[in-house]
Amino acid sequence: MNSDLKNKIALSLIQKGGEVSVILRKHCLDLKQNNKNIKQTNQAFEISKYGNESQLEGYVDAEFIDGTIYSWIFEVTWVKSSWLIEGSLRKSAPGGQQTVNEIPDNRPITFEALLEALIPAVTKLVSLSTN
Repeated sequence: MNSDLKNKIALSLIQKGGEVSVILRKHCLDLKQNNKNIKQTNQAFEISKYGNESQLEGYVDAEFIDGTIYSWIFEVTWVKSSWLIEGSLRKSAPGGQQTVNEIPDNRPITFEALLEALIPAVTKLVSLSTN
């Protein structure tokens, strides 16, 4: 693979990652502005490494006045011969953590299919409601 092609591939991933980050950031701001019961919100989108595996992961946390925290979690990993896109809405409270809702797992096989699947997946994730 020549260096021009490698650069185009890297740039396309960075651009899509930027779009994912904007969607998560907007969701974070919308939550804070539209819900008076939310004390604070946090958001991140990053590349993480766990052991020998790396993944793209993003989240939005919303801490409510009663201490309950809802987290919209978005993860992209490489699993054997395909990508895996996962998203879940989780609730943390003094009694523990539970999954409230999930988006369907998506397993794009090609890099192009991955890029096409990222925005619809994160958009579906942030549409999940805490109610």
